[in-house]
Amino acid sequence: MTLGTGHARKTKTPLMSVVARTPEAVLTDTPEFNSTTLIASAVAQHLQVAPPSERQAILAHAQSLKTHAEALAYLKEVYTLVRAARVKAGVTRSAAVRAHAGVTVTREH
Repeated sequence: MTLGTGHARKTKTPLMSVVARTPEAVLTDTPEFNSTTLIASAVAQHLQVAPPSERQAILAHAQSLKTHAEALAYLKEVYTLVRAARVKAGVTRSAAVRAHAGVTVTREH
């Protein structure tokens, strides 16, 4: 988007529907894609729902992610694990969160 051309319209897309635009792009070659923060968040959530014995494997797997496709697959995997753990624990979301279906990412169009 170029400044002065109008407002960007933000839409929300469920995470499980997201497809990597450049699946083979290397994470370190695309600084505009904040992969470090996204992956660190996913690792933190993954560690919370996984047994302590899986810690080293989780960290190694996260460090092995190289492409957008690999990172997105990992984010989807963690989303599924965290969602299952919430259901098992009987955790419900607030009314504001329930108004939005699933986890969403914001994109500008």
